[in-house]
Amino acid sequence: MKNVCAGPVVGSALALLAGAVLPTAVTRAQEVSPAFAERAERRLAFRDKKCQEAVHRGIRWLLDHQHERGYWDCDSFMANDPEGRRTDGAGNATQDIGVTGLALLALLAQADAVHADAVRRAADWLVRQQAVGSGRLGGKTHDFVYGHAIATMAIAEAAAMLGTSKYREAAAAGIRYLDSHRNAGQSWRYQPRDSDNDTSITSWCVGAYCAAHDAGIEVSPGPVAEALSWLESMTTHATGHVGYSRRGESSARMRGDQKDLFPVRLGAAMTAAALNSRAMASLVLYDGINVRAAELLLQKPPSSKATAVDFYYWFHATEAMAAVPDRAAQRKWFKLLRGVLLARQRGDDAFAGSWDSDCAWGRVGGRVYSTALGVLMLSSPYRRAHGDLEAMIPDAHPFRRVHFHWQKGEMGAAMAALAAIPVAELDAADLARQRRIGWYCRLHARYCEYTVAEIAKCYPDMAIQYARLGELAGIYAGHEVGGLAAKAAAELEKNPVFAAEIAASKMLAGVLKRYDPKKPPRSRAKRRKIIDRLLKVIDKYPRSKAAEEANQLIQRLDR
Repeated sequence: MKNVCAGPVVGSALALLAGAVLPTAVTRAQEVSPAFAERAERRLAFRDKKCQEAVHRGIRWLLDHQHERGYWDCDSFMANDPEGRRTDGAGNATQDIGVTGLALLALLAQADAVHADAVRRAADWLVRQQAVGSGRLGGKTHDFVYGHAIATMAIAEAAAMLGTSKYREAAAAGIRYLDSHRNAGQSWRYQPRDSDNDTSITSWCVGAYCAAHDAGIEVSPGPVAEALSWLESMTTHATGHVGYSRRGESSARMRGDQKDLFPVRLGAAMTAAALNSRAMASLVLYDGINVRAAELLLQKPPSSKATAVDFYYWFHATEAMAAVPDRAAQRKWFKLLRGVLLARQRGDDAFAGSWDSDCAWGRVGGRVYSTALGVLMLSSPYRRAHGDLEAMIPDAHPFRRVHFHWQKGEMGAAMAALAAIPVAELDAADLARQRRIGWYCRLHARYCEYTVAEIAKCYPDMAIQYARLGELAGIYAGHEVGGLAAKAAAELEKNPVFAAEIAASKMLAGVLKRYDPKKPPRSRAKRRKIIDRLLKVIDKYPRSKAAEEANQLIQRLDR
């Protein structure tokens, strides 16, 4: 992703801005891993002093409140603050795994070698909490997968950034635990294979799988593809809205007064989490449901209004918006986010650099949670390559055609172009790149194949099924899965029920050409004439969706 709003800030950042230690920083990064060096270069390319300083202060606060054993104590992080000037904002004592994972991700986002010790102590502590055998991260706490997913993602990213086999092995074990936890053919919920699923935890699990793959860990793309297909069943096709555990459902809130303090209508957290999942999995963001989802997020941007503060929503939306192709939409979101976050960051005494936990989920994660997410949001433009194809698919031989089609959202053609590259002619670097891209291509193929097979479960309405199959056929044209989508759409056309639905819709549309439901005619005779036409739709296609809509219109006209 190109420059949107942020800048390199951490450790030696201010000196770097002065042009002092760039060569040393990059050299040290390259000794760790190519991933570290690439992120460091992206960070160093940003030039926003206020964002830089805010990130620097946030990192400083996190480092000052890291426990000597390496973790962040969710409810007792303030233990070493000066007596009489201790910070508040304690979270839930059971969330140390999750908030440590978030804080570690915030440090890793900076790709600054000066944080190597803090990063390793945090990652080492997480590894020590992993249960031998199961791979569960959480020690003796209950089998709650949320913190495990975040911590697995953080350890996998540490493995990619630091090239440490210990972290790679721990992340692999964490992924195996997620495999055993997932509902087959669907996604995740808090407890193992309980036949329930939700968008929130699924987004973090998707992040863990993608981070593990990017770290060079052998993981199957199948679970991610099936989870993304399950997200389709949560998606309202017309708007891009994604439900929590059912289509049309709002985001969740804790029991008690949280629904009143932070009304869910002021955000779109599940839509953001789903769009971020699709972005992490490199699903094409030109897709209609993703375009509409991004538009929905922009309708509910970051706000300084106390009841609208939701760092969880803002984080997922920020990560997702950083990946959308619409640069104007990116700039709009980041401008609003930057203003709100900079205004909310504390600058006083032991609070300096942190963000208060007075947000939708602040009671659970506390000040460490809100501060880690604040840093991650301001770091988002350079943390990942966010759809910047040059970072993954070079616009050069032998990947030029892959790059060309991927950039245009022509995924079937891109997948076919990758498959056509002679593997025997690739050097070691290009072979590694081909394998990495190939994983995402297999994910795409499985996602499309599974969605086509489960289209009736994803979208009960036949007209929407037909529209979605057409979209998938277009996106994946040139690959066999695109052919599957086109074939399914053709078969649906032959379905007599579907044919009746289409005919009924056309008949109703003909009536509505002469009648605006928002401005019914005052003349009783004209209203009677429209009612008679609507009754003909109902008589001819009594079981259709159009008949239901016609009946509702008649009730309005007959008042």
